[in-house]
Amino acid sequence: MWYIGSPPELLASISGHAASQLIPDIEQAIADYPYPDTYEAWPGPNSNTFVAWVIRRVPGLDVNLPNTAIGKDYLGNDYLAQTPSGVGYQLSAGGYFGILAGVREGLELNVLGLSLGVDPRHLAIKLPGIGSLGLLNPWPQISPAP
Repeated sequence: MWYIGSPPELLASISGHAASQLIPDIEQAIADYPYPDTYEAWPGPNSNTFVAWVIRRVPGLDVNLPNTAIGKDYLGNDYLAQTPSGVGYQLSAGGYFGILAGVREGLELNVLGLSLGVDPRHLAIKLPGIGSLGLLNPWPQISPAP
């Protein structure tokens, strides 16, 4: 997820009744997205900005975006927001510089779209361009492929 044209990654899977309960909120978040006709690969808004927007606005989408998702920290004209997981906060200066602290995300320093940080919950460090290196799976909702 860290370079233009990379294939999408599955970070969460919700199905059945739980999914049907989320659909109206997802549709509303999509309709409310403030940048439907704007795309900037860096610092945003881009496809990762869109995903982070939807996750922030839909209770029940308990997803932690990887630190390699450039654009996830773009907040537009806002400087302070909840983290996409909703259990922390982030401060961002147009996606160029920022800091994020959350229960699911850990602590991240964002500089020019690159994130460096620690994730104590998953015993991991987050490195720019590499992602999270740790002992525990940060996306437990997804089973590893056989």
